[in-house]
Amino acid sequence: MKKSISLVMVLAMCLSLCVPTLAADTSHSMVPESQIQAEIHSEEDRIFGEVYDQLKAQNALKYLSTFEEILRPQIEMSVRAEYNIATNSITTNSLNLYYWPNGGVTTCISSPGNLSVATTLMNYDDTYNYILSTGGSFTLRDVIQAILGFIPKFGNVFSGIFSMTTTVNKAALKSVREAGGYGYVMNIHDPSTLDDTSVLVGWDNYPYFYADSSATDFHATQF
Repeated sequence: MKKSISLVMVLAMCLSLCVPTLAADTSHSMVPESQIQAEIHSEEDRIFGEVYDQLKAQNALKYLSTFEEILRPQIEMSVRAEYNIATNSITTNSLNLYYWPNGGVTTCISSPGNLSVATTLMNYDDTYNYILSTGGSFTLRDVIQAILGFIPKFGNVFSGIFSMTTTVNKAALKSVREAGGYGYVMNIHDPSTLDDTSVLVGWDNYPYFYADSSATDFHATQF
């Protein structure tokens, strides 16, 4: 009889310990969508502000909307992941989810604008070794050559996009540090004006990111 009572007490104690854990797990799914949207907008304001500062220094604010379009799904995914909400809730069917723990590079032609776009994502070590320790500027050609040992062939339209210089200013450093040291470089070439612009931001949702694989001339290479 004593053994039976003891067993019941042990089970009761185990159940009592499990209840708070279960409550914590289910709390994420009960977060109002309005709260999630508010946090998404807050993150957009922060990250877009960092991009704005970098583009302003390059006299290239006319490309702000293009960078925002590239970054917007990454920001939403990062916020939803904090609440354990499935990333497939993002309402853009043309975006594919990539898992790149070692980073990688994508190229495409943006629409609208017909701009050549290259995005390069780097893990912690590569961000530090090839970007943060460069002393203020770098080219993606040097970074990719150091990581892969070669430059991927993405076609003539992208031949010069990796040669443009990216400046590591205070806004860029702040963004990378807030993302735990993971870097995300975006280069844009405008064939109509021959303008080149580049920004460095933190890769907040490392090792995941979204890319529009349906874009014209889309290419992707994993490091």
